[in-house]
Amino acid sequence: MSRRLAAPHGAAPGRIPRSPLGAQRRADAAHAAPACSSAGVRGRSAGSGWSDRPLGAPSALRAWLADRGSLTQHLHEASDRLQVRRILQGRGLPCLDEPGPLQGPGPGRGSGRSRAWLVREVVLACNGVPAVFAHSVISAEALRGPWRWLAGLGHRPLGEALFRDPRIRRGPITYRHLRAPDRRYRSAVAQLAAAGLPTPARLWARRSVFAAGGRRLLVTEVFLPVVASLARPKKGRG
Repeated sequence: MSRRLAAPHGAAPGRIPRSPLGAQRRADAAHAAPACSSAGVRGRSAGSGWSDRPLGAPSALRAWLADRGSLTQHLHEASDRLQVRRILQGRGLPCLDEPGPLQGPGPGRGSGRSRAWLVREVVLACNGVPAVFAHSVISAEALRGPWRWLAGLGHRPLGEALFRDPRIRRGPITYRHLRAPDRRYRSAVAQLAAAGLPTPARLWARRSVFAAGGRRLLVTEVFLPVVASLARPKKGRG
């Protein structure tokens, strides 16, 4: 049954496990990031692995995946304490399936992994339990105009800023399973392992493009197991 998550007995407040970032940064610097897995779900776009519907998703997770409101706000409403911790933010490489959605018309158009990119990764935790791993990518040259604030966002939630700015428009949401050796999957399960939690063989993820001023930001959200136990997001909020 869905419920509002209470802080676990004896849990240390404000603690979210850290992942081994040094190894990740060295891999990025050496252009050694593995290719994203091609395994997806039925109804996917050819060659992308991403689908316009979360077919096969558990019922307890379906409302979270499909909701177009602010995920940050909904997690805050479903828990006693929401924490956002930045894992990394800086120059890096996107996954192989990420430059494509960023190739929109106009300035800041991506042309492949060889250009400069800003990669941001955070974990959102409900009462100290990792709930969502978020991975965002934007071309470095797009960090101007309506996106110039992104470079200095720090530990503040990206979702709140995206839904507060009327200039920003969200595109369609697409879905897929992530599993090894996908880099986003590995980063997400590292949070679970560090917290002493089981690491599923696959995780549901969704992504969408946020556009403003002809420039695009791609946000991928990986849902960790605890989300299925939370009260479902309220419709019309966010």
